[in-house]
Amino acid sequence: MVLRRTGLDDLPLLMVLGLSAGLLVWAGLGADRRHSVQASSREARAEHELSGAPAIDRLAGGSERAQALVDDVRSALLRLAPTVAPSELETAPPQPAVEEPNLEGARRSGRIGSALSAEDLRLEGELVDGVPRGRWSVTDARGRRLFTGAFGPNGEPIGVWTWNYPDGAPLAEGSFVDGMPDGLWNEWHSNGQLASATNFEQGQLDGSALEWFETGAAKQQGGFGGDERVGLWSSFYENGKMRARGAYDRGLRTGLWEEWHPNGRPMLTATYDRGRAEGEWHSWYSNGQTKERGLFVQGRREGLWRFFMFDGSIDLRSGYYVAGQLVHD
Repeated sequence: MVLRRTGLDDLPLLMVLGLSAGLLVWAGLGADRRHSVQASSREARAEHELSGAPAIDRLAGGSERAQALVDDVRSALLRLAPTVAPSELETAPPQPAVEEPNLEGARRSGRIGSALSAEDLRLEGELVDGVPRGRWSVTDARGRRLFTGAFGPNGEPIGVWTWNYPDGAPLAEGSFVDGMPDGLWNEWHSNGQLASATNFEQGQLDGSALEWFETGAAKQQGGFGGDERVGLWSSFYENGKMRARGAYDRGLRTGLWEEWHPNGRPMLTATYDRGRAEGEWHSWYSNGQTKERGLFVQGRREGLWRFFMFDGSIDLRSGYYVAGQLVHD
């Protein structure tokens, strides 16, 4: 998946949200606007840290996460192969040799990995020449199912796969067609609240994408096409207030974008063209004081720009800009 970093792309998103510290993780506003602020006051420094922090991106990267999740399960099953009854291995029909999956560099799922490494787990499935085939399940000593899924003749994931937290609560569920994620994928927080819902088509994110906080409040919503963000996207703070809103075209910001502080006051209004700032740019501190105001041309500051400190005093970066460089103060 091609993930183009364009501000909202760092919004907290999908797919494999919770398996590590969050299988599908979405979040991150602001990768493209971490400006240097000469802040002398504690309030201004805190304001800068807040505005530059990741805000909203967990839904992108789903394709890679799905593959990492599959690799993790396959690797864990192979590590624990000795627990599979020998009769299952001996009676398996002969199959052509299949190249072992390359797990080097795969992102591990801490939650699933630790669970599958426990000594008191029961695995049920079939291995042929070291390759898992058919339906597999993993349960703990108390009979709680942690994973179920099926592998095709070449070890590729097929059908519906499900994962559960150690207490048995649902963690993730999604389907595979011809070894690729396809259709609706759901993820859950450990408290049972739905964490994300995303759609795949032939291994790529395609269609609506939604994410929620553990409280059940909406976190972000939008859509994908060909593994890239498209159309209108919105993100929210946990208190329900709007955090950011704007459109994407093939993964790049386009048109008017608006962002707000947690207290509901405006943080930024800006326009974009193919991912670059274009036109008027106006940002504010959380107290309502203007922070920056000026014009962008092809992603670079142009003309008169005014910068202010948190307390309203003039920032020394104010002045006249040509092609992004300050030439007169």
